[in-house]
Amino acid sequence: MFSKKEILLWIVIFFVGIMLSWSCKLEAADVDTKPDPKRNLYPNVLMYNSTASCIQGVVALLLSSNPSMRNQMMPPAVIQQMIGHCSCVMDKIRLLHSVEEYYANMHDYIWIRNMWGKYGAECIDMGYLAGLVTKGKQPSDNKTIEKPKPIEPEPKQPQTEQLLDSTGTSFQG
Repeated sequence: MFSKKEILLWIVIFFVGIMLSWSCKLEAADVDTKPDPKRNLYPNVLMYNSTASCIQGVVALLLSSNPSMRNQMMPPAVIQQMIGHCSCVMDKIRLLHSVEEYYANMHDYIWIRNMWGKYGAECIDMGYLAGLVTKGKQPSDNKTIEKPKPIEPEPKQPQTEQLLDSTGTSFQG
């Protein structure tokens, strides 16, 4: 089939190809090595904690508007929507505020609430959390103008014990 010379030739070509590819490999290099004063690096821990806190806030917002969802698992698509929304908010914060400014005001509740609320509303307007949160007052179709009648509690009736058998065992319900 193949002679020894052909096999030896292919082995030599293979090793020469490997050596050439090893010596000519491309490497990424940073062209500009000067520090950029405008570069704004947020630490990963700050990004993770801020995004996780945002997700907890969105969950609290959803539960306040729909308390019947309290002990239910959220579908993965809803969780993905919340992560996208919180990433949008965090990106806006990173682009418009330096990390030093964020650290200086991190414990100022009013500043954080206003900033996250403002950028959160912008991200909702952009379409994040679509279908989960409705913004603004919804029109009402309720035409009732009468005041509701107060509901009076029913008086409690005394409960009697029922004997189950002749041994004197009683059931209290």
